[in-house]
Amino acid sequence: MVNTRVKEVMITLDKYPHVPYWHTLLQAMEVMINAVLDVGGRQSLPRVLLILGDDDNLVGMVGRRNILRGLEPRYLVKRSLQTRKKMFDVKTDPRLTELQSKRIIRGVMERAERPVGDVMVPVRSTIDYNDHIFKAVYEMNEHRISLLPVLREGKVVGVVRTVEIFHAIADSLLKQEYIW
Repeated sequence: MVNTRVKEVMITLDKYPHVPYWHTLLQAMEVMINAVLDVGGRQSLPRVLLILGDDDNLVGMVGRRNILRGLEPRYLVKRSLQTRKKMFDVKTDPRLTELQSKRIIRGVMERAERPVGDVMVPVRSTIDYNDHIFKAVYEMNEHRISLLPVLREGKVVGVVRTVEIFHAIADSLLKQEYIW
């Protein structure tokens, strides 16, 4: 395993969940819930969706927390965190809490129809298909991220995650087949 390249450990785009920027938050949630990644016999759930533009170009990413933040009803977003916390205080009149809960649910249902592009975050770093996996390690540590989109000739072809890199390095060290 000398000179292990990103292309050898990445998850190809056809196996990694992605949606167009105009999909709704609800559609993005459905894709995330139904996606199971099977890499080397290890199964996991995606934490991040890739967001693609009209020409299948990478325009951003969205994580579960971004989607949940995007579902928060508009009238709650404008209030302070302290005020929002009080709305769920069980010491208040239970009838008021029930009325408030119904209002929140309606707000969440409305916000679930927003485009995922509204809550996506920009891509902080990418890596090339032919780069050495230690370049991926550097990028992930530098930017404090656990997933890098993989590009080939400027087009997204997949992702590499810390878990795949970790396993490749651990396997190499344990077998004493050093990859550097």
